Amino acid sequence: MFDGYEEKTYRKVVIAFLTVTLFNIVLDIIAFGSTGWMVRSVRALNNTNETTIRYQSGIFVACGPDSCANMILNEGAMVAAAMLIMGMITRCSCFILALLTMLKQIQANPQTAKLSFISGIFNVITVGWFGAYLLHTHAFEHGVSFGYSFALTCVVAILSIGISFLLGWERRHE
Repeated sequence: MFDGYEEKTYRKVVIAFLTVTLFNIVLDIIAFGSTGWMVRSVRALNNTNETTIRYQSGIFVACGPDSCANMILNEGAMVAAAMLIMGMITRCSCFILALLTMLKQIQANPQTAKLSFISGIFNVITVGWFGAYLLHTHAFEHGVSFGYSFALTCVVAILSIGISFLLGWERRHE
């Protein structure tokens, strides 16, 4: 099927795929559980001092300067959470399929590349839906901006889609 050079190249690509996919899973877990989706900074005047109070919100929890509270999930947060969960499930499936293929238990390269692409699309939908929800609720007009979890989800989408093309390109001869 392959000569020695092609097999070594393929193993390197699969190892890179596994590494990036595992990294994406970790970033997904951080983004899912953190309070860094939305950030709002408010300036407060106390007699002579001016302080900035920072509020952060995740999908499930909102935090102020002193405490955090569970949020009642609105439509935007529910759809974002569902799409993020679907992305994590498909990404974990990608990791398992790529690992089994590398260990020569099964032959699932085209499916793995396609599933990785789909997992990235789930993250694109998450980002799009959450951004559209904030636009719809006029949150940006009240000083809300995107946080680091939103950025992590964007990075995961780009990496998932990019690595799917790399794996698909490597096995184009099958």
